[in-house]
Amino acid sequence: MANSDRWDVWVRDGSNERVHFVDDWTSFDILPTVNGVGAWSLNLPYTSSARAFMEADRARIEFRIKGAALATLTGFVDEQQEARDSGGAWVTYLGPDDNALCWERIVYPDATAEPAGAPPAWGSAYDRRTGKASTVMMGFVRAHVGDGATPWRDGGVTVEAIDPLVGVSGTWQGRFEHLGDLLNEIGAETGLVWRIVGLKFYVWAPPDLTGGPAKLSEALGNLNTWSRRKVAAGVSHVYVGGGGEGAARIIQPVSSVAAGRRKESFADRRDLTDVDELISSGTGTLNRDARSETLTFLAQSVANMTYGVDYVLGDEITAVVAGTAISQVVREVRIVVSGLGEAITPTLGDGTGLITYTSPVSTDGTNHSANVQIDPSNNLKNQATLNRKVDRVAHT
Repeated sequence: MANSDRWDVWVRDGSNERVHFVDDWTSFDILPTVNGVGAWSLNLPYTSSARAFMEADRARIEFRIKGAALATLTGFVDEQQEARDSGGAWVTYLGPDDNALCWERIVYPDATAEPAGAPPAWGSAYDRRTGKASTVMMGFVRAHVGDGATPWRDGGVTVEAIDPLVGVSGTWQGRFEHLGDLLNEIGAETGLVWRIVGLKFYVWAPPDLTGGPAKLSEALGNLNTWSRRKVAAGVSHVYVGGGGEGAARIIQPVSSVAAGRRKESFADRRDLTDVDELISSGTGTLNRDARSETLTFLAQSVANMTYGVDYVLGDEITAVVAGTAISQVVREVRIVVSGLGEAITPTLGDGTGLITYTSPVSTDGTNHSANVQIDPSNNLKNQATLNRKVDRVAHT
C-alpha cells in the first residue's frame, strides 16, 4: 500500500456508514472540485478483501488525510474495471464525487410534489426563492436533494447548521433545469463557490489570498511545472425572451463588450417580465459562456505556498506566468498517490467549456495521465464523463 501513513480510504454503504477500511490499495487518483463534478479512481489487488464492499449496491468511497476533520473527497462507486497482464491482476473502481447529486436532480417547480396524472399537478409554476445567495442555495439543496425533498428524492444531503450569509441578496427561481446548473448560475452572479463532501453541502465566498504571501511564480521558484489554457467567450450578445406572445413578447438584449467577435444567442425566459430580472438572466448566460483562463500547476511544498496549509480548494490565489499575474479561485485539485509518491496539481480559473485535465509530470518523473472530460454544456455532467486511464503501479 502506498503512503498509508498519510491517507485513509474507507468504503461506505448506501446509508453513508463506514463498512470497510481499505488497507491494501496500491494507488488512487482523486479530483475534488468546487462548482462542478469531481472524480476519483482506486486501484486494488484482484484478491482484495475490499471488493465485496466496493461492489455492493449503492457503495460509496471516502478519501481522507489522517487526522483531518473533513474528508478530501467522498463519492459514489459507479464503474469497475478488471485486467490482468504479466505483472498480475488488478481491479480499478471509479466514480464521481458527491457534487454529482446536484446533476442527478432537476428543480421541480413545486419541490413538495411528485408529478402525477396528465398533465402533472404542480402546485406552482416555479420554485422561486429570495434572500442572501447562500441562503437561497442552501434552500434549493434542502428542497431537492436534502431532507426537505420528498422521501424518494432525498439524497441524504444536509446543509451547514449555520448559514454563512454570504453573497448579495436577490431572487432566483428554477423550473426543470438541473440543480447543479441553477447553483452555478447563482454562484456565477454572486462569486460564491460550493461543494458537497460527506453528503454535506458547503457554500462560501472564496477567501482572497491574492494580497498575501501565498503567491506562485517562476521567479520565486515555486511554479516550475505548469500549463495554461485560454478559451474565447462562447456568447457575446444574448436576447432574453420574456413574457408575452408574438410581437408583444418582451425581448431584452444583454451584451458583453469583452467577448471578442459577435456571437448571438437566445434565452427563453417567458416566466419573467421584470426588466432587471431579464437583464440578470442574460448576464448569467454571458457569465457561463464568458472568456475563461485556467492554469494547472504541480504543487510544491515551499515556504508560504504549501497546498493544504497556505491555500486550499476554493481559495483565490495569484500565480505569475510569463510575466502576467493570474488571480483566480482554485477550482479543482488533482491528487495522484502511488508507490512512487504523491503529486498534487491544482487548477486555477473558471473551468468553462469542455476541459481535458492532464496532470503535469510529477516529481518522480512519471506522467500520471488521465482523461477526465466534463462538459458543462450538456446533461451528462452528473456522470463526470469518466473516461479515465490511470497508470498501474505495483498492483501485485
